[in-house]
Amino acid sequence: MHSRALASCAKLKEKPVVDFVMQDFKVESSPNCREDSACATFQIQYPEFVSLDTTVRRSITDRIANNLPRPFDGPVHPESLEQLGNDFINEFKDFIKSNRTLT
Repeated sequence: MHSRALASCAKLKEKPVVDFVMQDFKVESSPNCREDSACATFQIQYPEFVSLDTTVRRSITDRIANNLPRPFDGPVHPESLEQLGNDFINEFKDFIKSNRTLT
């Protein structure tokens, strides 16, 4: 009879420390948008990992931006969440200008 040694990962007590803060980015087509008016709001909350290298944090933010829906005329890979939000708001403003009956 052969005996086998089993190792268990459950005995490892070390836990990785990954600190993050939730960031909130918001841009509106006009100040204080109300639901009953013709305005648009782009708002996203995302984690920013403070204990990671700046390059890694930027990579995570870029991946978030690249997985969000983009405006029709926007770039395939936006440079930032800010660009994505601003492109969305600008497309909305262009739409409203060309469809004045909606305001």
